[in-house]
This record gives sequence, structure tokens and C-alpha cells, in this order.
Amino acid sequence: MNKTLESTKNEPIMVSACLLGIKCTYNCEIRKSVEVIKLAQRKILIPFCPEQLGGMSTPRIGMSILEGSGEAVLDFETKVLNEENNDITSHFLLGAEESIKYATLFNVKTAIMRDKSPSCGVYQIYNKKVGEEKYLVTGRGVSTAQLKRHGLKIYSGNDIKKIVEL
Repeated sequence: MNKTLESTKNEPIMVSACLLGIKCTYNCEIRKSVEVIKLAQRKILIPFCPEQLGGMSTPRIGMSILEGSGEAVLDFETKVLNEENNDITSHFLLGAEESIKYATLFNVKTAIMRDKSPSCGVYQIYNKKVGEEKYLVTGRGVSTAQLKRHGLKIYSGNDIKKIVEL
């Protein structure tokens, strides 16, 4: 077999822990993905929760990015607020940095993240305006944006066909 193919076959993949059924979402809901759990039978998966890595407890108050994207948070152009309008940006920045440490330590090149999360969103994230309800927009979460900046290939837990092919 081609050595390049052989070496990528066993590369570990970082996965949002909630996709494996770990109760780490802000409200402790089970968000497991059958496809990701099946992937664990043939790949090395490294579960992680950027929000927990950033020092946040579970459960925690819901949160969203203030009119921006994960990239804008990383560039200090906007911040992350919880539903009580408290600035929790520092937790998200720390979680993103800790996620990079995992990727570096385990030589990870691929991650599967939970969409819509302000940390892990791949295609959509929750935004808000101060004093208003949160709403979905196109964009990446803070940790997803950081992993992407470091060259990782990112998939959403909803990318079923792509996950099956990994």
C-alpha cells in the first residue's frame, strides 16, 4: 500500500465531544451523531469541548457571538456574550488555544465539529444584538475558526457523506 495512504489512514481526528454523546453542551442535551460514533470503530477519535477547555462549567448559560463570526472574535473585532449579556470572550479564546494544543500534541489534521455552536459552528453560528434574541447566521465558531487558521480540515457533524468517507 502507498505509504502516504497508510499514514493518513490512522491519523487521529478531533471531534466535538457532544457528537459522541458526552453531556458537554451548554444545556447538557445529548447531541450524538450515529455516523461519528460509527467512525470511532475504525478511526482514532479525540473528543474535546472547547467551551470546557476554556474553563466553562456544564451546564452553562446559553451564548452567542455579538454580530460577528469566530474569525472576528479571534481578531478582537467582536465578543461572545451569554444570555445575561456578560462578556465571556476570554473563555472562548482560551478554548480555541487549548484546542490548538490538542491538534498539535496529537498531530491532528482533521476535526469534526458541532454546527451552530459559537465555539464549534462550521457553517452556522448563533449571533445576537445586545438586548435581543439570538439568531442563526452563516459563519464559523471561535474554535473552528482557530483550527481552520492552523490548517485543519473541518467537517460538521451533519456532513454525513463526508464522515462516512473518512
